[in-house]
Amino acid sequence: MAGLFRKILSQVDFDESALTILPYVRLLAQQNDATVYLLHFVTTQELDPSQGVYNPKEYRRGITTGEGIEWTQEKVAKEKLARLAQEELPGVECKIVVRMSDDQVAGMLQMEKELGADLVVTVTQERSGMAHLLRGGMTEKVVRQSSCPVLTIRKGQELSTVQPLRKILVSVDAADKALDVLTYAGQLAQQNDSTVYLLHTVPTEKIDLKMSDIYLPPDGSEPSLVYAEKAVKGHLEAIAKERLHGMRYEPVVHVSRNPGKTLLEVEKDLGVDLLVMATHGFTGVFHILLGSLTERMVRESSCPVLSLHRRYRT
Repeated sequence: MAGLFRKILSQVDFDESALTILPYVRLLAQQNDATVYLLHFVTTQELDPSQGVYNPKEYRRGITTGEGIEWTQEKVAKEKLARLAQEELPGVECKIVVRMSDDQVAGMLQMEKELGADLVVTVTQERSGMAHLLRGGMTEKVVRQSSCPVLTIRKGQELSTVQPLRKILVSVDAADKALDVLTYAGQLAQQNDSTVYLLHTVPTEKIDLKMSDIYLPPDGSEPSLVYAEKAVKGHLEAIAKERLHGMRYEPVVHVSRNPGKTLLEVEKDLGVDLLVMATHGFTGVFHILLGSLTERMVRESSCPVLSLHRRYRT
């Protein structure tokens, strides 16, 4: 089977978050024979707390002798990335990329485009205070605007060394005809011998039930929760057989007016290792009005989230 990812772009900060995301990067790179691009942004903001990592004692003399602060920062960053690659990504082809930028979202998107990346891996930001003001919301913006899948991992989420990604939860939208998320989850499941759980949340309001053909009885009668739940289970079974190609799977149907809460509860109850979702990528007024369930999961999920933009096709 051809690899899902050939070029993996992973943003790295020089804190403990690198030790969280790099095991995932290593697993996916090894499974797909991918090249990993380790990317670090050197900020010019003097108040950014990360500035301290570029000024170890051994480089202070270089700054004072005219080599320049930016040159020194870049040199320190490249050496730190190279050391991380050697220690955390043994046997993986790695390339080091350092950029000077205060706009990390634009920088990530530009690098993704330049490299033709198949996957972006980044840590979910949990900053507060001044750091939040400087960098807050970066992850959600990348998820919303990226043209390739984005894997977001919260600091402290550990990859199992025994059976990684053994349980994959897929949020299935009944209105999504393409179902790329399910095809993607199936290929990941094949690589990891995983069980795929297909989750669909049936809305409780009749006006919402009328918005999708799946919920509507063929005889033209009024939609009901009893019929909708039964119809969705049949729908999930059918698409699982079509898209998962013999992989283990389990349909999960819930009736709820709060799909976000339901997703978090199911994820916790099943103890899943990866959540796969589609994002509409709304911006501006649409984003303010409609929000994003995917971005909420990126912030609140207890497991890594693989976000697949609806315009992306496998």
